[in-house]
Amino acid sequence: MPSKYDLTVNLSAYTAHELSVNPQNYMAFLTTAARNYKYSFEDQLLIFAQKPGATACAEIATWNRLGRLVNKGTKGITLLVNRDIPYKLRHVFDLSDTNSPRGHEIKLWQMQSRYEESVFETLKNAFGEIESKEHFVDTLTDIAVLAMQDNFSDYLDTLLSVRNESFLEDYDKQNIEVKFKTLLQNSIAYMLLTRCGYDADLYYETDDFRDVTEFNTGETIAVIGNAGSDITEMVLREIEETVRDESRVEKQN
Repeated sequence: MPSKYDLTVNLSAYTAHELSVNPQNYMAFLTTAARNYKYSFEDQLLIFAQKPGATACAEIATWNRLGRLVNKGTKGITLLVNRDIPYKLRHVFDLSDTNSPRGHEIKLWQMQSRYEESVFETLKNAFGEIESKEHFVDTLTDIAVLAMQDNFSDYLDTLLSVRNESFLEDYDKQNIEVKFKTLLQNSIAYMLLTRCGYDADLYYETDDFRDVTEFNTGETIAVIGNAGSDITEMVLREIEETVRDESRVEKQN
């Protein structure tokens, strides 16, 4: 009988493959990944596979430190500790699977319109000059482009080195770069919009992610997954810090 570790590895590989089957699967994953942006792509895959509606995951010790208990009988989300260290697993639990006898509430940060100006300045300082837009959605999509352009080259080199046996194999470097940049840019924007409280499906459709079907090996889907996860986390951490700072100022006044 396979060990729990082996089953988890197989689940991760299966879920990664399913992302490339069709754009709908990939977009569903992006929604879960956006809400769990502080986790690696590998962890996000397993969170998506086991609890796609998760919004904030942590280990029992972390929840206890925050004054919350994991609900009795709750099955944890199994994650791989490190793929280079076999047979190591850890478990996390979503906020929805916890309770607080003493009323310790966890308030996740939320992007509000009153924070837009401050967040805009933060993002401009962090990622480059952008024009002020009437709608914050446009600011986020512009930032997705800038962040992608600043960081895609290393991931592209990796993609080119692992494209054999994928549907990308027959494309030249220029075409692969175009496909990669477009998919990565749209992925980052979709996750930014989702975590900032927008319905990303109002701005993106399945055709915007059609090229994910070309990333049909574990190695290639890992490149787009890691790139999207890493870059989105950089942007969202800037937004989170600004929102929390603004919220603290409000409470003091």
